[in-house]
Amino acid sequence: MDNGTTDEKLFYKYQSINKHFFENLSNNQLFFRDPAEFNDPFDCKITLCRKGTKEEWIAYYAANRWEKERIEKKIEDDLKNGKSVKQGEKIVSYLDTNSGILPRVCCFSTRNDSILMWNHYADYHMGVCLCFKPKKSLCADSRSGEINDIYRLTLGSELAELREVKYKDECPGEVNILNLDRIEVGKQVWECFLTKYCEWKYEKEYRMLLFKKYFHGEYVKKYEKNELDGIIFGLKIKRNDAQDVYDKVCEHYMNEEKKVKFYRAKYIKGEYGVEIEKIEEDGIKNYLESLQ
Repeated sequence: MDNGTTDEKLFYKYQSINKHFFENLSNNQLFFRDPAEFNDPFDCKITLCRKGTKEEWIAYYAANRWEKERIEKKIEDDLKNGKSVKQGEKIVSYLDTNSGILPRVCCFSTRNDSILMWNHYADYHMGVCLCFKPKKSLCADSRSGEINDIYRLTLGSELAELREVKYKDECPGEVNILNLDRIEVGKQVWECFLTKYCEWKYEKEYRMLLFKKYFHGEYVKKYEKNELDGIIFGLKIKRNDAQDVYDKVCEHYMNEEKKVKFYRAKYIKGEYGVEIEKIEEDGIKNYLESLQ
């Protein structure tokens, strides 16, 4: 396995503190969420269809070795039963997208100082933000030839890519899987999962996406402990919660070779903003005692 190289760029995951958080932290695992549970009802929304002339439909089924007579009967039956409709010269069939095509998603950001994200995803600033240091590789774009940075976290024995979310005014269009170019269809499907409305652009989001077949039981995946670089305590975190987080990290992550860094979110005087300050090793006790 090509492990790539480490990079100073960090990816942040805002977290509320609860029993599931402590279970995941103790077991160095990430939870992959169902997009249907996201607060944005347009997120990962995808419309799949088969759209084409009768000749294109015949070619589509013929690729699966159907006989022409059987294909024509199938098309006629679907039109009679309302499974397909005619739009001009083209026949269209809209497909159910609740049949396992949606991936499970784990979300990150390249920001650690967003007031809104601390509020939405870290229990109104009473939670924490995990800091991950991924492995970086270089990859050439097959179309433009440009060299791009690819960031990955280690999940088990595999490297999972952190894919950047794009923010646009318009939703991705229908994905026509009658198109026999599977590579192009795949790109359009991924675009639906990696596009959000432009008003979310402050999140600067990256995602890891995995489909259900890659999970066994619960929707969690283990990451390498040395990829957890640090933890940021929220502005309003409670002393007991901060102490429990610190104790769990010391118990499960700290050794002679590995030290997880600790940070605190602070008010910026005279501004609507927070800044992140590192807590030195000899100052962590005083910080914890200063909390309520």
